[in-house]
Amino acid sequence: MEDTMIELIPATSTQFVDFLYGCYTTRSIQGDFQRVKTIEQELFREKIRVQNNKGNHTFIVVKGDSPVGYAYSNKSPCFNHYEIGVTLVPEERHKGLGIITHRLLVKQALVQLHAKRLIAYVSTRNIAERKVLEKLAFQCEGIMRQAGTTGDIVHDIAIYGALHYELEAGL
Repeated sequence: MEDTMIELIPATSTQFVDFLYGCYTTRSIQGDFQRVKTIEQELFREKIRVQNNKGNHTFIVVKGDSPVGYAYSNKSPCFNHYEIGVTLVPEERHKGLGIITHRLLVKQALVQLHAKRLIAYVSTRNIAERKVLEKLAFQCEGIMRQAGTTGDIVHDIAIYGALHYELEAGL
């Protein structure tokens, strides 16, 4: 892939909050593995602001000057880990941006949040994201059978996890 400039911009930036709202509420962006959210736009803005103040971080994935997806790292309220995730707009998938974005998100969690463990919940049918996580040293730690639903479709969810020293070696 050509040397593409990818940045993670905090979602609280008013410049991109409408883009993020569109991502959350659009079937083609959420894809086959995530539910489309239904929430009023102003309530959504407030929810993002409050979440970011509670140890949860949502970012806009920016390529050049254009938003192309979102990413998040959410601190577990009960356990010693952060959950991470990345969603790219359909036209930017399968171009190598997923690994770049995941790598940036992992670095952010390790350096700025001092995370000791990261996890990701991934549909077992989402082969592309599973490969990306494995390239970054995540290991499949188990399968939650029929735990995911998208519309009327039920699917299994793989739990991927990695410890900070495993991730640091893979970056």
